[in-house]
Amino acid sequence: LDTIVRKALQLAPAERYGSALQFADDLGRYLRGLPVEARPESARYRLAKLARRHAAATVASGLFVVALVGGVAASLWQAHEARVARERAERHFQAVRQLSAAFLGDVYDAVAQIPGSTGARKLLVDRSLGYLAALERDAQGSVELLRDLGVAYERLGDVQGATMEANLGEREQALASYRRSLALREELVRRAPTSAHRLELLRMQVVLGEWLLSADAAGEARALLEAAARNADAVLAAGVDDAQRRVAAAAYMTHGWSEWVDGRTDRGIARIEQALALYE
Repeated sequence: LDTIVRKALQLAPAERYGSALQFADDLGRYLRGLPVEARPESARYRLAKLARRHAAATVASGLFVVALVGGVAASLWQAHEARVARERAERHFQAVRQLSAAFLGDVYDAVAQIPGSTGARKLLVDRSLGYLAALERDAQGSVELLRDLGVAYERLGDVQGATMEANLGEREQALASYRRSLALREELVRRAPTSAHRLELLRMQVVLGEWLLSADAAGEARALLEAAARNADAVLAAGVDDAQRRVAAAAYMTHGWSEWVDGRTDRGIARIEQALALYE
């Protein structure tokens, strides 16, 4: 208001209001809370007038901005905490998985050399399976975990009722464990069809096929070993090294045995000759 009065009292006509109407208009603008013409133009002044004119909206907008900034900050902090928790969980997952893999690998193999160690082997496998099963619930889709579980169930089947080594004589349980291992290897190949995974599947097909033949389950063995022979063809076509030759030869040999048992002698001999060539 002082500014309007000072402008109206200026001695120089050019610095005063041009008319009483302009003077009255500026007073009206002041009364309505609008920027007045007598005030030097500035963004800060206009924003201040706007805020006073719309006090409620300004306060609401300010609160909204504060809430928005606070919400973004909280979300960023929660995201940081979630990332830290995920990283911690991943480290825990990998540590437990590696420990179980060590039990099923080097430790198991070392214990297996000790006479009368079947019970100890069973304990190792049971503990490892317990850890892996817990991980499976929390880490669906992990290729590494699928592979470890496949190894674990195969080892369990060996302890329960392998055909060529000391075991607990639990034949039905061994068959269930071998089937579970085979299913896991098949799932592994579907998700990650690498040559290494195909080779593991082929080896498991041979293990279960031999077990079924020894259990006089020739019908189920035949279908499985025919699939194993086809898988051996694919494994050899993808690239040949000694490990692939050895497992493929075992597949052909076992398939040839099943053909012989079923009375298809010529086909059986042909398969066994394939195996012989690979072994040579």
